[in-house]
Amino acid sequence: MNPFNATRDIGNCDTDVRQSYVGSAVYQLPFFKDQPGFLGRVFGGFQISTVVTIQGGIPFDIFDNGDRSLTGAGDDRPNYLGGTVVFVDPRSNSYYSTTNNENNYFDGAGGGTADGAGNPYFARVGSGGSVAQGAGYYGNFGRNVFHGPGELNTDLSLSKNIRFFENQSLTLRAEAFNFFNHTQFYNPDGDIADPTFGQISTARNARLVQVSLQYRF
Repeated sequence: MNPFNATRDIGNCDTDVRQSYVGSAVYQLPFFKDQPGFLGRVFGGFQISTVVTIQGGIPFDIFDNGDRSLTGAGDDRPNYLGGTVVFVDPRSNSYYSTTNNENNYFDGAGGGTADGAGNPYFARVGSGGSVAQGAGYYGNFGRNVFHGPGELNTDLSLSKNIRFFENQSLTLRAEAFNFFNHTQFYNPDGDIADPTFGQISTARNARLVQVSLQYRF
């Protein structure tokens, strides 16, 4: 933010994930596994596997895109007024009455206004882009202070290998990514100059299913 004071930018790196668990499991289904003949070939030999990811979110910045420092350097940040910022499930729309925006992650009241008035935690530097309006200095808030929503994802696959001859086989595979279709939110809008300040408007992919057929020879 301030090229002459790098200590103002000491904070969490952009990829700082505090807790992360990734577990995988593979299970050979026992049904018709040792059955000879037609039943064993058609209904036996299936394998199910899964990858489960549970982790915290990545950091995001609270910033002001309006160049209130009047330096043109970018990455200005607002002033912190105090208080503990409360984060909520974006599905709850807990702050809709104060922001008129859906899917807020935190209270973004005052976003997009000249001075950010009405927000309980942050205020823009000055009320406009000139010294006469109070601009011309750096806000006191730090870099990457908060973390966004975490991830809870399950991928699942079902496969079967059919061997025709010693050196020829056919593999059938069905895969479902985000099997439970759980919404995986991206970070909220951290720009206090935006009317959508605090709002989450993007998410990772919904459930994706694919089927593949592989012939080895």
